Amino acid sequence: VWEADTGDDTDLCFSQWQAGAWSQVQTVYHHPGAWDRAPSVAITPDGTVWLAWTVTERADPNRARLYTSRWMATRWTEPRVAPSSPGIEDTQPALAAAPDGGLWLAWVGLNGVDRAIFASRWDGRAWSPAAQVSADDRAAGLYDAQPRLAIGLDSHPWIVWTGHQAGVDDEI
Repeated sequence: VWEADTGDDTDLCFSQWQAGAWSQVQTVYHHPGAWDRAPSVAITPDGTVWLAWTVTERADPNRARLYTSRWMATRWTEPRVAPSSPGIEDTQPALAAAPDGGLWLAWVGLNGVDRAIFASRWDGRAWSPAAQVSADDRAAGLYDAQPRLAIGLDSHPWIVWTGHQAGVDDEI
């Protein structure tokens, strides 16, 4: 799954490896007037393919939301809004499947002052409320970004991210 410029906005496209070749490129969901970006894919133990991404509406470019969908043999389900942080911008989703069948989603959310890392768990029926993972920073120029997510055999998540807390360098 990747993002493709349509000339007016961006859509997510996908292809599958089948019988030794890539399938014809298709659009996940045509969302006119919106930029669909930063796709993250995970496959659950039962083989279900899940997708999370960021959507920014052209009408409200200062608000980004996370959406999820799953592959249903021949099509993607209707996109659903994922949990959100208490701010106006949710970006950079990272999705990972757990051995117990659950999913974890981590992302960057603007919590009012700075960008922080948030996470939520899908238990098969619903997403848990967004939980802030990283600590609040002292100033708006400090941030947390680029979350990476992995799930252990015990189904517990591990999240690492880049943060800028002081000085001239970022930290992990």
